[in-house]
Amino acid sequence: MSKLVIAALAAVTFLSACNKGPAEKAGEAQDSKVEATTGTTYMGDGPAENAGETVDSKADPMNSPAADAGDRADAKADGVRDAGETKADRMEDQADVVRDKAEAKADSIEDKAK
Repeated sequence: MSKLVIAALAAVTFLSACNKGPAEKAGEAQDSKVEATTGTTYMGDGPAENAGETVDSKADPMNSPAADAGDRADAKADGVRDAGETKADRMEDQADVVRDKAEAKADSIEDKAK
């Protein structure tokens, strides 16, 4: 059973290691040692890992949760702009068709008047 728990912890550690800075990784390792020696189990991140994340985010503001939220907001805003641009392009195409039809009708009227 303990091998299963260790394997699960290893898998979670591996998968959650994305975008972690050096202090957060060191804190995670320290939390793992505390868990192994004391039998304590942290649900989610342990205290040393959280402290390391804070240190990393202050050292590199682009590695912070706020930066991730900012990146998501920027991506969403870009999507809205792109959708608006696409809609405007379609409307311009429709306007060109209306203009062409009006020009053709006006030419026809002028030709009949001659």
